[in-house]
Amino acid sequence: MGSLEYHSDFYVQAAPIAAYESYVQTIVNRYKDSPAIFAWELANEERGSGWPSTARPGFSASDLTKWIKDRSAFVKSLDPNHMVAVGDEGYYNWADSTDYIYDGDSSLDFDANLKLPNIDFGTFHLYPQSWGKTPTLEWGNTYIEQHANSMNQIGKPVLFEEFNLEGWPEQLSTMTAWIEKAKEVGLPGIMPWGLGAQDMDISGTTVYYNGNVGNLSGMDIYPSKTELWDVLKAMGQWMPANCGGTTTPVTSTASPVSSTSTPETTTAAPTSSDPVTATPSDPVTSTDSCSAAPATSTTASSCAVSKWGQCGGVSYTGCTTCESGSTCTYGNDWWSQCL
Repeated sequence: MGSLEYHSDFYVQAAPIAAYESYVQTIVNRYKDSPAIFAWELANEERGSGWPSTARPGFSASDLTKWIKDRSAFVKSLDPNHMVAVGDEGYYNWADSTDYIYDGDSSLDFDANLKLPNIDFGTFHLYPQSWGKTPTLEWGNTYIEQHANSMNQIGKPVLFEEFNLEGWPEQLSTMTAWIEKAKEVGLPGIMPWGLGAQDMDISGTTVYYNGNVGNLSGMDIYPSKTELWDVLKAMGQWMPANCGGTTTPVTSTASPVSSTSTPETTTAAPTSSDPVTATPSDPVTSTDSCSAAPATSTTASSCAVSKWGQCGGVSYTGCTTCESGSTCTYGNDWWSQCL
């Protein structure tokens, strides 16, 4: 494909669009029948400009919205049974603003994109420190409220998809407050950035491990950050319980932040920066505020794992028999898959 002169050329030139759709077609067709797929995201943090490259002069929010409209329709043509989201940071395009988060300078228009027919739920990220926004906690609360307003006005769920900050104990107090704010305003779920495992053997793998265990000032979240870990565990239990499921309560050791309502919600796992990212979970089929569009699964009955599903690995306790036509294949000590 070669290099692009401007960052925004990715969204308008024929070669990158063709390369994107070729990649997407391969990934979606490979995994669309897997019960592990909850939804597809078009990309991670789309913008018209990206450091160090800028947007081509004249490229606007309407151009990026057109790309999102066309690409979401393409994904739906491959897999109509799963939801599609943008995967963006949630920036707005307000005519009366001069702030780059809100004035369309990023070429994003959160409200316009959420209204697109093949976008089933919205996403937004929250990193006030790197965005140069202060005071961190209060600014973040306002950003959360604004996306809840968009959710209520447009009538589609909005997921609090990525958020974190550096510095301890500010990380604990601020993230706890943001999570409570998300619950208070009725957002359907959270996916904080940066969970890590302290006891995972990654020898012989390509897993990235930056060695920040015990570094409280870093953004990474390990179980050793006990209070914050407990807050996230409690939220993980709260989400399915408030979406019609059942769960065992988890007690948090952090200081509580008051909430004035108990909204419904859903669960999802973090996405990656790949052009299309799969969000693992069981398909959502309800039509309440926990979900957007229904998704179906081809999970085999009884004890037979469907193709692409996990069938073995350290600590795995599920079924080890694959459905007809696929074989349980060793990947590594932690993962065997029906192929």
